[in-house]
Amino acid sequence: MLMLMLLCSAAVNPICSSVVSFLRSRSGTAVIFFGLEAHCVLLCAALLIYCKLINEAIEAFEFVANKRQTVLRISPSQIRTIDLLKNLVSSAPVVLLPVSRPMLLCSISLSTLPILAGIRSGLEPVIEVFVGTTMVWDSIGSQRRTSI
Repeated sequence: MLMLMLLCSAAVNPICSSVVSFLRSRSGTAVIFFGLEAHCVLLCAALLIYCKLINEAIEAFEFVANKRQTVLRISPSQIRTIDLLKNLVSSAPVVLLPVSRPMLLCSISLSTLPILAGIRSGLEPVIEVFVGTTMVWDSIGSQRRTSI
């Protein structure tokens, strides 16, 4: 699955760093993760570890499950990913940057009538990611590739 590859251990650290940088840049902002439940839970647990609010992967997943008031089924690969992030963060005295310079989220575009993927997919909004004027990823294309 494309979404699972995006959340591999090499990608979690840059995502967490970008989210933390965005939240620090403006007061009163929030971040919403949209996607499969397992991926969103993984990112929430990763942020807790990255910000050093919780020290263990299992504790991070339990905290997220408690706040969501659900029982989570956590795969061993998710625990390994969070443990790897914990090891990276614990060895660094400062916030780790994904590259040699900070990354900045320039804009988020929302329309009043969102583009929807269709009735069969549960009317999920279409997400498009652009670098400059070039579209590099969209949720419809990734669904087509994974459904084959």
